[in-house]
Formats: sequence, C-alpha cells, structure tokens
Amino acid sequence: VAGSGPSSWDWGSRHGLKLCHPFGRQSAFLGYFFNRGPFAIAGGWTTVAPAGFAVRPLDKTDYLEVTHGASERMIYDVLHPDQSLVAIPAGISGRFMSPHYDDQIDNYLKVRYRPSYLSLAKVKEHALYRMQLLPAKIDSE
Repeated sequence: VAGSGPSSWDWGSRHGLKLCHPFGRQSAFLGYFFNRGPFAIAGGWTTVAPAGFAVRPLDKTDYLEVTHGASERMIYDVLHPDQSLVAIPAGISGRFMSPHYDDQIDNYLKVRYRPSYLSLAKVKEHALYRMQLLPAKIDSE
C-alpha cells in the first residue's frame, strides 16, 4: 500500500495481473481451478513490458488490475536464430491439470526468458515430446 513518501511506495501492491481462463471468468468455483493470480507486476501503458489498466478515480485502497499487456515477449536474433528468446504469461498447455498450464508465470513476471530454437536441428535436439499425426485408416466395404 502506498505510504506517505515516494521511498515507501510500491507499485506492485497496487497494480496486479490476474490470468483468467474463459471457464473461470464467470464462476468463482471454476475460477479456483482455472485462474491464476493476482500477481504484482511492473509496467504500465507505455513501458517495454506493457501492463495497462483501466483509468478511473482512485482512493487509498484501490487496486489497479491489469486489463491488457503483452501476450508474448520475443527477442529474435536474425543473425543467430537459435539464440532467440521468448516469454509467455502462463504456460503452453490449456489443461489446468498439466504441469505446463502455469509453469512460465514466474519467468514472465520477473522478465526472464526461455530459449526459442528455430532451426530443425536445435528443435529436435531440445524436444521433450514428439507428436506424430497419421492419416486415419478407412475400411473399405
């Protein structure tokens, strides 16, 4: 909460990001399972890591919930594509029971990045999973 002078002010205590899944947006019960946050977050409308909020009159207890921001942060090295970096706000899985549903939140909030390999060789070298799509077999009658 804001104090009496600038040295005691804390933007994160008044400004936060809540990640809401469509199922958890309208239901507090489903929100318990699907939503994440709120998390204190840096940024504003005009920062490199945007985290905008609704403009409205404030009192001492008001909290500014982030309404828009970067859905992905990318730093691509065009000379060395395999040295590129990426950060996303939640995780790569849409299944809330998956370990990858929310495993990137901390990195996103702390503005830390993960490698983003672009060459086929590097992708294969660092792949944890592989999905093979095969055509359906159609029985002839």
